[in-house]
Amino acid sequence: MTEWADVLKRIQSGDISGTADLLLALDARGKKEMAETLRGYMAERARHGWDWLGPRAEIGALRLAGAVCLGGAAAVTSWLFRRDLEPWPFEQTADDDMVRVLRERPEPWRVDLARRIVARLRIPTHSGDVSHWGIAARLLRETGAAPPESDALVIGWLLSFPWEFPRDDMAPAVAKDPLFPHLAPRIWEAEGLGMALADFQVETIADLVEMGRLERGAVLDGIVGRLLRDGPSAARSVTGMHERMAPTLEESRERATDYVRLLPAGPVFVAEVALAQVRRLDAAGLLPGELFAEAVEALAFRPESRLGTTLITWLGEVARRNPERADAGLKALAVLFARDVLTLQHRAARLALKLSAHAGDAARAAIAEAAAALPPELRDKVAAAYGAAPASPPASAAPLTASRPPASAAPVGSAEELGHEFIATAGTHGPEQFERLLAGFVQWAHRDPHSLREALQPWWDKDRRWFSPRSHALVLGDRLQPAHELSHVAIAFISPDDARQLRAAIAEAGRRVALMPPPDRMIHERIREVMALFEAGHTCPELLATPTSGTGHVDPDVLLGRMERLEAAGLAPLHADFRQALLRLPRSVDDAVVARAARLTSHAGQELCQWLREGGIPDPQVRCEITGDPTAYVNALIEPSGGHLPKLIDELCQQGPGREGDYSFSVSWWPAIMPSHCEVTAAHMVSALLACQEFTAGGVTALTALSHADGPVGVAMAYAMAIGMSHRLPIERAAAADALLTLAARGRSPSAEIGAAIASLTRHGLVKPNRVATVLNDAVQAGAHTEVWEVIAEALRALLPAPGDRPDRPLRGLADLIQAGSRAAQLSEARAEIPALAALAARGGSSRLVLEARRLHTLISP
Repeated sequence: MTEWADVLKRIQSGDISGTADLLLALDARGKKEMAETLRGYMAERARHGWDWLGPRAEIGALRLAGAVCLGGAAAVTSWLFRRDLEPWPFEQTADDDMVRVLRERPEPWRVDLARRIVARLRIPTHSGDVSHWGIAARLLRETGAAPPESDALVIGWLLSFPWEFPRDDMAPAVAKDPLFPHLAPRIWEAEGLGMALADFQVETIADLVEMGRLERGAVLDGIVGRLLRDGPSAARSVTGMHERMAPTLEESRERATDYVRLLPAGPVFVAEVALAQVRRLDAAGLLPGELFAEAVEALAFRPESRLGTTLITWLGEVARRNPERADAGLKALAVLFARDVLTLQHRAARLALKLSAHAGDAARAAIAEAAAALPPELRDKVAAAYGAAPASPPASAAPLTASRPPASAAPVGSAEELGHEFIATAGTHGPEQFERLLAGFVQWAHRDPHSLREALQPWWDKDRRWFSPRSHALVLGDRLQPAHELSHVAIAFISPDDARQLRAAIAEAGRRVALMPPPDRMIHERIREVMALFEAGHTCPELLATPTSGTGHVDPDVLLGRMERLEAAGLAPLHADFRQALLRLPRSVDDAVVARAARLTSHAGQELCQWLREGGIPDPQVRCEITGDPTAYVNALIEPSGGHLPKLIDELCQQGPGREGDYSFSVSWWPAIMPSHCEVTAAHMVSALLACQEFTAGGVTALTALSHADGPVGVAMAYAMAIGMSHRLPIERAAAADALLTLAARGRSPSAEIGAAIASLTRHGLVKPNRVATVLNDAVQAGAHTEVWEVIAEALRALLPAPGDRPDRPLRGLADLIQAGSRAAQLSEARAEIPALAALAARGGSSRLVLEARRLHTLISP
């Protein structure tokens, strides 16, 4: 077919205009035949795999070819939305050529196409994510058709302002847009609005208001209504639009009720914007008493200290202007008394004392009752003015319990079960499921390869269309990703040739296994050797290293049974699998186990017997040091205790200074590699946790698993814990709290070492004390108050300047750490002498740091 050869040449060269010219010259029959040829071409490409990192030039030409040749609007829409023709973000989509060829269609057909495209638009997630939007918008403008309701269309329209309209005359151009009367009224209703309101959009909307093309009151109503509807998920950009509108006093008065209702639940920035308007109204005498009472009550229950401080300031201003509103203010102050923030308590108590002369009976009773939560010196002053507070019950500690280790995964029961679970959870496997599935692949490839192939075939038939060794290898890079690389094992079994190509592509892409952290190299070698086994057409009855416990341990009797079955079959174990199995043995075993191992006859069996007899490897020596050249960094050093060890094990038992290859996606897999050597694993984790503490989720959860491991705990575990406590994400810090609780419940918490690590890391700017304090507070509430006090006492001794020394600039977050120490000291009834703390408490002033130091010093003084 000469026409197809010419068209294909234009397509593959990315000549979109040339492709359009050739196809438009065809008659109806020729276009129909070309449509079938295009479908066949795409099917052939799918059978050979689509290289997502291959040439992109032909994508635009293929999209246009379908738009010319396919018959119905539904067919063209489906073609444009094909996954393999999806434009990349910010990729040029040749909308001019597309609209040119679509003009050959009747107007009703184009309207139908535009509406179908709009129906399939997704709400953009960033300014470059507007594929398909341009075609739909151009068609709607040219035909004059009313667009269907679509949030994605509205957001795409807003995002298009900078490139669709001249920047020096944007608002008038937007006002002339045929889409303006249809889309502008929907702006404040559209999902995803926050992302679409950048500076260009905010200024354009404001200019349209000033031009009279948008009604000012409607825009303000839309903004405030949107903030109310979004609640906690409100976007900062919407408040920016509010600030740009700068409501007049009368406009604020008309919306006073809405502003008050924004105070309880919105983000801080929304509450601050609303509070500014409420305070304006109050200062002008335009805020009704019931709205004032509602506003101060809402603010009093907000957890943010800065809003509490603003509330106290406002109440002081109101007291001078309107003493009759004292009761509402005092009820709000009573709520603040219960906040365990000394600066707020002091300010609230001082204001309450000033207002005592104006207090009614109900407010007086509320203050007297709430004063029980105040520190003793404040409580006594408030009691003198309002009456004695009822005695508060003594603080009680929660019982301390350890979290349970994850349950060991049961073996896969059949090839069908393996295939179903692998397909259903592809790419999401955690460590326990990874071990279960890896063992299942080895077992069922040996026992029932035909059934396993049938179980995996649907997955491979689907994914084979998108399989590209080169793209796959480049995406993986140097970092091990066990959850994804388990699919390599499946490929090696079901399609060895493709697996070999994949392995070659990974090598060609430059994966440097030698730069992986040693725990990752162990996982990599285990995956690689199973792949190599399948690629060679061989199988093995079972793996030795599959854990029998959620901690990663292998029961020695179970391991001996596995080894005996391999010997009976005349087979040697896989190399890395055998080394991993040795590392998963407990630290000590019964004599009967050693006697049973002595009956093994193979070389591996004799090595296993010797390992059991000697109790595994001697504990390596571990130490941590912080270097400051050129930037602060923690070196966790591992020094082997002597003796010759196999290479894979030896690599795990030593670590020198340096940070190359410290990051890993697989930290949560590491605790199960050496479950009898907690401190060694922690030493490997230190740099990985440090590398991810500001960015990545998932790493600190490894500490929870590691807290169940055996073997010595010391300085490396302390540094790992301190770094984990300072992770940016609260969910990660919660995992560090779980680890601390488990260590404490097992009597294995290196509390003094953790305190020293916190101090050293804080001094070098590697952890944030305020984040650490949240973890320690959680641990106190869960019953680890004794251990937390030991941590904080050691940290304060190292962080606070000694008496007589010139005080440094206070470390940010130090007050939070001292506050957590007060809570722990109170529950543990600690008594201690910390001269540096006493010196800080003796300073003048009422800063939060000094107030917290005084409270803690009072609590622990004999």
